[in-house]
Amino acid sequence: MSKSAREMFEELGYYYRYIKGDCSEDVIQYQDFGRTVLRKEDLAKYIIQFNLVSKYIVATNLTFINMKLLQAINQQVKDIFLEIIEILDKMIELDGEMTNIEN
Repeated sequence: MSKSAREMFEELGYYYRYIKGDCSEDVIQYQDFGRTVLRKEDLAKYIIQFNLVSKYIVATNLTFINMKLLQAINQQVKDIFLEIIEILDKMIELDGEMTNIEN
């Protein structure tokens, strides 16, 4: 079985963060602090952010992307796409049930 994007990023030393948007969109963010033991004042050296509504990927301070990081980014895009497909399937299923009730 293939690994999730989160597992792939965590193997590369990134920390997962989900940010629920109040007035804006939700965001999945992976942060690399360059160390395994974090202090409260630590700032991320690298951030890769997936904006879930606008479908943008934002990377800050990256000087290069190696193959493993590229695979993790691609897997996150696949995971998001599959989640959208599941939601659409449920909406279609519910719409069909509502149509049956009306008839």
